[in-house]
Amino acid sequence: MKIKLLSLAIAASIAPVSHSALGQHSDLHTEEITIISLPLAPTASDSSQSAEVLTGEQLRASISSTLGDSLKQIPGVIGAGFGAGASAPVIRGQSGSRVSVLQDGLGLSDAAALSPDHANAVEPALATRIEVIRGPATLLYGNGAIGGVVNVIDKRIPTELADELVLEQRFDTNNDGSTTVISADKQLGSFAAHFDASLTSTDDISIPGYASLESEEEHEEHEGEEEHDDDHDEESRGVLENSDIENSQFSLGGSYVSDTGFIGASVTVQEKDYGLPEGAHAHEEEEEHSEEEGEEGEMHDEEEHGEEEGIVRIELESTRFAVKANYQFDSFWKELDAHLSVTDYEHQEIENGEAGTRFQNDSVELRGLVKHAHSDALSGVIGTQILSSDFSAIGSESFIPKTENTSFALFTVQSYDTDHFLYEAGLRVEQQDYATSQCERDFLTYSASASSLWRANGSNNIIATFAHSERAPTTEELFSNLSESACATEANESLWVEHLATGRIELGNPDLDTETSNNLELAWRKFQGPFQFEVGTYYNQIDSYTYLSDRHEDEEHEEGEPEQGEEEHEHEGEIISDYVQEDARFIGFELKALSTLELDGAGHIDFELFADRTRALLDSDEQLPRIPAARAGASIGLNTNKYAIQLNATHSFEQDDVAEGERVTASYTELSIYADYHANFGNGNEWVVFARGENLLDEEIRNHASFTKDFAPERGIGLILGLRVAF
Repeated sequence: MKIKLLSLAIAASIAPVSHSALGQHSDLHTEEITIISLPLAPTASDSSQSAEVLTGEQLRASISSTLGDSLKQIPGVIGAGFGAGASAPVIRGQSGSRVSVLQDGLGLSDAAALSPDHANAVEPALATRIEVIRGPATLLYGNGAIGGVVNVIDKRIPTELADELVLEQRFDTNNDGSTTVISADKQLGSFAAHFDASLTSTDDISIPGYASLESEEEHEEHEGEEEHDDDHDEESRGVLENSDIENSQFSLGGSYVSDTGFIGASVTVQEKDYGLPEGAHAHEEEEEHSEEEGEEGEMHDEEEHGEEEGIVRIELESTRFAVKANYQFDSFWKELDAHLSVTDYEHQEIENGEAGTRFQNDSVELRGLVKHAHSDALSGVIGTQILSSDFSAIGSESFIPKTENTSFALFTVQSYDTDHFLYEAGLRVEQQDYATSQCERDFLTYSASASSLWRANGSNNIIATFAHSERAPTTEELFSNLSESACATEANESLWVEHLATGRIELGNPDLDTETSNNLELAWRKFQGPFQFEVGTYYNQIDSYTYLSDRHEDEEHEEGEPEQGEEEHEHEGEIISDYVQEDARFIGFELKALSTLELDGAGHIDFELFADRTRALLDSDEQLPRIPAARAGASIGLNTNKYAIQLNATHSFEQDDVAEGERVTASYTELSIYADYHANFGNGNEWVVFARGENLLDEEIRNHASFTKDFAPERGIGLILGLRVAF
């Protein structure tokens, strides 16, 4: 079967494949791209920050069912999967509440930052471009961007008049998946209307070998023993159970467009149903089994309902209303941009077929900025950002109290541009307030940055950037397992609630301080000629870094005497973790190089190399957990105006820089291939046939950044076939 799939993937990819208005392959690496997420909208070559833009065919070739997996080919970025339904972006070893995921410049207001099993409420297949800022961006986007920003940009609020209909259909052999995408734009005088929709349905993903490392090790240990009964393990061999997905998203928007700007609105509704890996809850099942062992009636009940044990699913619903306006001036003030979003987000955790915890987040966010220019050399922006949200988690597994969060920020970025140097400096002041029934915490944070870009010649830039960023603690860091009667962690251990996603009892600390980051980055960017590259290194010192610290057995017994003798081992066998603070440092580098061989006007062959490495240490020299392994990759691609073929190989090295209690993660090589063919049938209609073969070596991929790496490997070999039609 593996050989057949591999042959099919290679055969489909080598078929003649083409390109046209949906993305000109010949100009893919020569076009100067503007970075919308940065306030002065610099080109990629003149940006003082490390940024990457996926657009056109490059974006189409990268799109996956989750946001994190769609970005894994970018140096310094990886997705931390939690099964197949959720994969959070990890930038330079940081994720969750330190990486801000935006939709067209505003936060998603979902619950993804609270837990790795919560999916981002965004659909990558509907994006027109995805921009990634690597490194601190709190100056522009606030507390949650201390590690970086992912901005998913779409056409839901049209900014220009257009008439276009795009239909796309994808099929995935790995999970029998089907994805349908519709995008329609219509011009009605000065009014632009937009509609889009995405529908995805998959079965469980196929994997090489066993889902659980323990099952794999046990199988190897007993291999060849006739008496060994591994029927149960064989049921999970080759498939990651409970990893199927049902996802739908619909948007309707419209704008009034004039010569001086636009004003428009949109509404987006998303529903997603996906399963969590069964191994995430295995420790709970083992504990229940040990308590019931020897009791015949209860053991019979366990056997009767064993098929449903550990089945946890998430049902997500999100409704988002947005308004956006832009006005162009012809004076000292150049442009006014304002964006408002109102989001009603909810998801439920369905445990063994019954509704468990319900997470809700209702939010309103406003972001506005105005651009000005004193001269061709001196320009800048002044902006404000306001957020109000009500978060609640209700149910038997709830460990975070209802919290009201408000923030107000003012920021400015100023730029001075000479022929050979570009200087930028900025400042942000932000007030962040939290309130629960028992606690009120206020934080005033300051962020500042300064950068210098030296245009050494017409094709080389040297960049130096310093950023001081501050981050207020998050709701879960402050208030997890908070007492209902005091602003303190719950003292009664019997009332502690486990966070099933992480397999830990997480104890917050309402007295946490602000986290402070001082980041220095140096880069050399060559952006012209047949050989181009960008290489950079960074050092990020983070004072009062907040992280989960697992208790050891001796620490647990020192916490206090139990009220009753039988409670002494209330949480025996469970991991108890405290949110604590200690200074930390992140050190790393990123490299991307491209060489182009022109084919006498018939297209070009591209050779690409990339590498990245991040190390993260506490001041005690202990390793931080779940830091991605070092990677190196290469690709070769043939691009013409008719077709494109690209072969990619990424090697992830063994990660043996591990925190206490972590396993060493084995190395692996991921081989993929992508190809497309464009055909124009007149009247502006264009048909694009594309194919992507993934994990062609059928490697066992265990991502060290993932909470579920020991019992949920990434997908095995598969082929994605698709058709895209533009009218």
